[in-house]
Amino acid sequence: MKKDIYQEATEEILAQLKKGTRPWKKSWKGAGAFPHRFNDEKYRGINVIMLWVRALDKGFCSPYWMTFKQAHELGANVKKGEKGTAVFYANTLTVKEENPEGKEEDRTIPYMKKYVVFNADQIEGLEEKYYFDPTTEGQENFKIEEIENFINNIGLDYSIEGQRAFFSAKTDSVTMPSIELFRNSQAYYASFLHEITHWVGGEKRLDREQRGRGQDKQAYAFEELVAEIGACFLCIHFGLDPEIEIDHAPYIQNWIEVLENDHKAIFKAAAEAQKAVEFLNEKCALP
Repeated sequence: MKKDIYQEATEEILAQLKKGTRPWKKSWKGAGAFPHRFNDEKYRGINVIMLWVRALDKGFCSPYWMTFKQAHELGANVKKGEKGTAVFYANTLTVKEENPEGKEEDRTIPYMKKYVVFNADQIEGLEEKYYFDPTTEGQENFKIEEIENFINNIGLDYSIEGQRAFFSAKTDSVTMPSIELFRNSQAYYASFLHEITHWVGGEKRLDREQRGRGQDKQAYAFEELVAEIGACFLCIHFGLDPEIEIDHAPYIQNWIEVLENDHKAIFKAAAEAQKAVEFLNEKCALP
């Protein structure tokens, strides 16, 4: 039986999770970057994760990906023997149908197609910019003004206290430990952005279905997956390494169960994370 594209993508991600690796965590060198098309447009949603998975597996450094034809149009060539990576294109098709009353009406049908791209590291003859390897210096525990301004301008109610980072749906607020309790600034802000992604899903904003730790296990694991991916997307916007300080062993096992039960789950989680980022971008323009 032929695999559908949801199953194909999910199996690649499951393979990494079963190795104990979070493919969206860090599949690049240095601070990293969103995967970009040849024209500098950023990939979105599930394609970001799929390209990170392949970069992690193959050790690619460049954030640029393109089709065989696009490389050729840039005066370059894919190296002999290189294999491409599948990415996905979602759209809708409108068809005419007759309704029960016998009248013709439009029906919109969503569909998804896949196509193949190559990383710039697999291509010869591109301009130097395509081979750029982003890097950052390590950071100590200090406040980053750009991110502090962002946090304070999105309408978030938060407090700095205790030793646990969490979002409370009851109080609609985020609680964070002091930055001094984290390994470095990057770990602090990665955790903060994780909790902010939970907050964006709250009833007063995106109203994403959320379940607590003691409730539906699968729904809780899915929400944590959304927050994890959302935090990763946000970290990249701010040039941070998404080092979220939680014990990922049980989370990974729960995510494996979610993905094995629903081959569309990773697509849904990536889409929800993308929505959260776009909501925040409307509130306070991201870099």
